[in-house]
This record gives sequence, structure tokens and C-alpha cells, in this order.
Amino acid sequence: MPPRKRTKRTKRDADPPVEAPVEVLVEEQKPFPLLMLPQLVLHLIFSCLKPSEMDGISRSSTFLRSLLLPYVFYAVRFEGTEAEVSGLLEAFLYHRRQRFMKPLWESVRCFTVSPHFERDNPWGTEVMKKLPSRILEGLRRTARVRTIVLDLNTMAYALQERLANSLKASSGWPEVTTLRVTASGRDAEIIAHHWLPSHFNYPAPWGITVSGTMTGYSSVPFRAMKNRAGQLTRLYLGYNLLVIETMASVPGLLTPWVGEEVCKELEWFVMRRFSKWSKTFRLGTLNSVSDSEQLTEGTQNLVKILAMMPRLRRFAFGVDRRRLGPCLVRQVWTMDCEPLTSAEVDDWYKNLVKRIARSLPKLKQLGIMDYKGAVYIGTRASEGHDMTVSHEILEAGSQRFPQGIDD
Repeated sequence: MPPRKRTKRTKRDADPPVEAPVEVLVEEQKPFPLLMLPQLVLHLIFSCLKPSEMDGISRSSTFLRSLLLPYVFYAVRFEGTEAEVSGLLEAFLYHRRQRFMKPLWESVRCFTVSPHFERDNPWGTEVMKKLPSRILEGLRRTARVRTIVLDLNTMAYALQERLANSLKASSGWPEVTTLRVTASGRDAEIIAHHWLPSHFNYPAPWGITVSGTMTGYSSVPFRAMKNRAGQLTRLYLGYNLLVIETMASVPGLLTPWVGEEVCKELEWFVMRRFSKWSKTFRLGTLNSVSDSEQLTEGTQNLVKILAMMPRLRRFAFGVDRRRLGPCLVRQVWTMDCEPLTSAEVDDWYKNLVKRIARSLPKLKQLGIMDYKGAVYIGTRASEGHDMTVSHEILEAGSQRFPQGIDD
């Protein structure tokens, strides 16, 4: 046999480096990583693969990410100073290779903006003017977003107003099912109206508190959720919102801002602060016969409003423990009342829960928060039964009922 011809072997080139995630190369900006899967998602994916199935696949493989991207939902959050948020949004929106961005935008389901005001900001006013338009452009490009969170509490009032006014010329958010806004009162109303124009008839009937501190510029937490049919099913009204802290009477609480249609659809309703039970309620400790009569009248009016909500199943509100006087709680009208004990206050809250619940047989849960970190929760096993009331400690930062509208 002829000798086998030897072929000269050449040293194989090293494997090319794995392509890194695409980054935004904008001058004077930090790189913004794109097409990045959450660490937990990657861990779950690779924990299910056998070693033999790992050939040619890297945890940082752009190809792998492009395969998985359509099946991964993203939550994007833009947080920092107003200038930093503006820069992050610029990187997110105006990447030079737009074809990489489109699938990412379409995968976003939760869009959060949380700018922090910085008085001595080195960036110029020109950058600040771009922030409202970039927020709206981000919402326009993430067309499949379902949850919008706008935490504008510390954002400059002028920027809040510019953002709210810009909404009037932009398209609506028909696909959004959950909206969370913390902004000045009037701007929060405009944003809510832009989301569901048929439900909110702004402006709200703003009033002035006895102390004269209530204005349309008060900070307002607002959260709401709708179903697929577009009906508003869950509503959270926060501190100083709308007419809760004004001189308006309780029967006018929800009208004309939300209207009768919303009352028919609501299933969850949370009022985080509710210290004005009637338009004549004075500030300070409630400890007189007239205070007791007004409290009774306010309770009846509250029940009247809740009875207008045939689908309502969960309701929570607040009564400040510090305002309860010993004479009011004991219903003994003497000048030298002994200080209240914790047991007496607990009994007063529990009795109030039961008294309201008796007039609302379809209500499944009723919570009263005392602003001392506790809540009195009444739970009904089935329709028509009495509520069992428990005393629970509120979880800090929780958005679940009774502190919010989350499951």
C-alpha cells in the first residue's frame, strides 16, 4: 500500500469571543445593556439543560437571547435624578441599531419612571425639558405594556405639569390594565383621565381644608386597575386625594370626579386617608356629643356610598387613632375621663367594622387602618354571615390589600 499522505496540520484558530450584549454607545452616557435576560431566568434555563445540550451555547450568547426574547416579559425601570432618568431614556429609545430594540420594546410589560429632584443639578435646563417628551415616547414605543408606574412625587412641578399637558396630544393607553401614579393632584387627575377618559371627568371638585393646606399641588398617590372589558375594578385613593381632605361632604366623595358608572363596576376600593367624615368636622381630638353625632352621620353616609357599588367585595379606609377621645370611645360625657386603654380602642375599631359590615352583606373584607401601623380586618366566610374581625400589623411598603389593590 502506498504510504498515506500526510497533511500539514495548522494550529486552529482560537474560538472567536462570544459576542457581548449590545450596548448603547452614546457620548457622555453610561452604556445601557440591551437584550439582557434576568439572572433568575437564565439560571432556570441552564439548570434544565444537560451538558451535551450546552455545546455551542453560552450564557451570554446573543443568539440564545434572541431566541428567548419573544417569550420573556420585561419590566423596565428608569430611576435616578431627573438628568439621569433622561439619559437612560435616551439610551433606551435612540440606540443606533433600532432593529435590536424593536423586539425588546415589544416585550416590555411594566414601565416604571421614578425621577428624583436634585436642586443643584449640573445638567442644564435643556436636558430637563426633554424628560417629559422622552417618558411619553418610551410609553409609545412599548406599545404592549400592561402596567405603568409614574412615581413623580419628587419631580419638579413644572415638569409634572408639562408631562400631564403633553398627554392631551398623545395617543391613549388602551392596552394598559394597571396605572400607578404619584404626582400633584391636578396632574394625577389628567393622567388618570388620559388612561380611562370615560371614567374620570376631571377636574375634581377641589376644596380647601380648615387649615387651608389643601391645594391642587398636594402630593397624590393614585392606583387603579381595569379588566379586559375596560371596566375599572380596583381603585386606590391616597393621602390628600381629591375631596377626601376637603370641606366637601362624604356623599360627594366620588362624584363628579369618577361618576356613577365607576361605582357600579368597582370590586376593590381603598381610601388610604379618611379623616373628614363631614364638611363641618373640626380638627383635633373628637371627644364631644356633637363629634359623636357627626361620626354616626358620616358612617351612615359612607354606607350609603358603598351601597351604590353592587360588585364591591373589598373595602379599606383609615381612621386616625390619635383623634379618638376617651369620651367618644366610652360614650360617657364627663370632663375627667381616664386615658384610653389599648383594649378599649381595639374594641371601638372592631365594633365599627361590624357596624358597617351589617349594612353591607355582600362585602367579603373590610379593613380600617389606624395610622399607628395596625389594621382591623373583618372577613366574612359567606354572604350574609357576620364578619370575624382580627387585629393585624401592617407590612411596610406592601401594596396588597388592605394597603393597596394587589393580590
